[in-house]
This record gives sequence, C-alpha cells and structure tokens, in this order.
Amino acid sequence: MALTQTGVVPRLGFVRVSGFARSTRRLSMDAADLLRRRFSMQYQQACSTFDSQVYLIGDGEFAVVAETLNSAQLDELGGQLADITTAYSPDPQAPLAFSMGHAGPEAASDTATLREIAMRGVEFGELKAGPAVISAESLTRTLAAASELESIQGVASSVEERLPYPMGHIERVISVCNDIAEFLGFGGRAAIRLRFAAELHLIGLATAPDELVEKLGQEATMTDPEFLTHPATGANMVRAAAGEEVASIIETQLAHWDGTGTPDGLGNQDLLVGARILHTAVRITQWSTVNGSVIEWPAPEAIERVVAGSETEFDPAIVEAVSGLWAT
Repeated sequence: MALTQTGVVPRLGFVRVSGFARSTRRLSMDAADLLRRRFSMQYQQACSTFDSQVYLIGDGEFAVVAETLNSAQLDELGGQLADITTAYSPDPQAPLAFSMGHAGPEAASDTATLREIAMRGVEFGELKAGPAVISAESLTRTLAAASELESIQGVASSVEERLPYPMGHIERVISVCNDIAEFLGFGGRAAIRLRFAAELHLIGLATAPDELVEKLGQEATMTDPEFLTHPATGANMVRAAAGEEVASIIETQLAHWDGTGTPDGLGNQDLLVGARILHTAVRITQWSTVNGSVIEWPAPEAIERVVAGSETEFDPAIVEAVSGLWAT
C-alpha cells in the first residue's frame, strides 16, 4: 500500500525531539507554546526546500514524507533538522535531544515496513551521543551492534544470579538512578545511557571467583584489589556495543567526589554525571540490604550515610537530590 496519492512508495522518516518540558521549564506556558510553534514552522520550511512534507504526529514527534529524495538527501535534511533543534534549545544546560530514522523503497515496498524500520532507527539513534540520523542501511550496522549488546545483557543477567542480594538488585539500582536523574533534570539520551550503564555495571565480575562475588556489600570488599579491577574489565567488555559514554560510566563507578576512590585521583567535575549518579545509587542499594534481605526501600540509614558523605564520597548536588527525594 503506497502512502502517497501518486502511488509511489515514498521515503519515510520519523523524528523524535525529547526534552521540551525539561528545556522550557523556566519559560512561561505562553512562551513555551510560542517556541514550539516557531520550531514546527522552521521544520516545515526546511522540509519544503527538500520537496518533502513534515507532519506533527505527537508531542515532539514528526513524520517526514519524501517521494523524490534518496537516502543521502534525507540524511542531509535530517542534519538540517538537527541543527534547527540545537538552535531552539532555550536552556544550554538541558539541550533538546534529536533522533531521526528513515527508510525508502530500497528497504521495503510497503509503508508498514518502512514505518517500522524508520521507528527502529529513531530508537537506536537515541542511544548515540548527540543528534543522530539513522538510515535503513546504517540501521543494519546498528542492529549488528545491538545483537552484541543483547549478548552482553545476557552475561550481566548471569552475574546478577550470583550476587549475595535478593533478585532484582540491578533493577533497584536502575530505579534509584532514574529517580535521581529525573530530579536533576538529567534526561534524553544521557538518561538512556545511564540506564544501560546501571544495567551492566557489574558485568566485569563475570569471570570473578565466587568467593569474591559472595563478599559484595561488605565494606572490606570495596578496597579488595581484585574487586577494584572489575569496572575497567566491564568497560572493555561493553565499549564496542554500548558506546564510549556507557563504558566510561562503568569504568569510573567506584570513583569518589574527592578523588579518593578508583581510579585514584579521579573525582569532582572530571567524572561524568552519570558515573556520580550510578555510584550513589549503588551505595544506596547496598546499604539498604542486610544479610541478603532488603530491610527497607530505600533504608533511612542508607540515605543518612549518603548525606554524611557529601563532598567526600558523593557529589553534593546529587546528595541534595537524594535528600529531596528520600530524606525525612
């Protein structure tokens, strides 16, 4: 079934712009609405110069239909739309995130399949750093990396089965990461990469002996030389499939704000925000578990210990978020 009246199978693209609410939080409602309208008009003007149409299909989501463009031309159009998105970010500290996927008749002859391919391109584009335009051809390469990532996720699941914690430990770490990130306005692709890092943060223990894994949660283990190697091992395992930022978060998950953790001397603003959030989330999860059982979620004692560690082990801005979320 063709999407256009001419009966031609078009090139179909989908665009997702995330972070509007976060980026416009300091604007009045009227100012934010005006910004959205001007933003959409800029998209329409850019698409018209490429003899294509753009339709608003949801909050921050657009469909692009082009009968005459080839893949390279839609890549070029996507680049212009990404530039418009960057220019319209009202808060430099919370930029809008742009992702576009597209597919044409060389990939499929029916619009349902084109739509599915383009939407998958959007989803994979959201995992990349910076604006992303994913064609059907590049999606094939991305899917190969995704298959490797699925294998890595399987390894991470097998590690969790060996942990001396109740099942669901990784999900609890992810949950704390998500809550802190949302409180700080840390969203878009950065939040997605943080979630991946949280899911995979213990993968470096895949080959560790059982006697080491069984000691997780004990403070003495945190300084065990063998234990301290697992973040670097894990980072090397995931770097090719999950990307450099996910690997860096995993590699520096044991670093302290004051530079006394591992790697030695790395701290403060040298650490990615994601690494600081992950370290805090892991400690809250550990300190909420006693003798293999979750005592309370999150345990007040765990929150108190994080607050006490502000400016030493923990980033004070993240401690403030933890206090705002859970302190009584």
